[in-house]
Amino acid sequence: MECKGIVCRADVYHAKTPRGLILDIRLNKLKRKSCTGCEKCDWISAALSEVSNDWRVLGMGDVEHGKLYKIKAIARSIDDYEIEVVEEEE
Repeated sequence: MECKGIVCRADVYHAKTPRGLILDIRLNKLKRKSCTGCEKCDWISAALSEVSNDWRVLGMGDVEHGKLYKIKAIARSIDDYEIEVVEEEE
């Protein structure tokens, strides 16, 4: 079976608080459209748990509310990689 990758729907939320403004971007995994788990994409899920202020996902600033995105890994070297969000066609 072919790997479908990790497919998510974007949820972008803007709000005003007494202290300023909030921008909340969430990528909600779509179980039916995503791979159920294979060697090709399992490690990406594990890598996402390491995302922090020091290690970011590329393309998150360009995410639009309601659109579908696929999470991809880009190998920079044998032990260095980056995670990128790419728009997926519905």
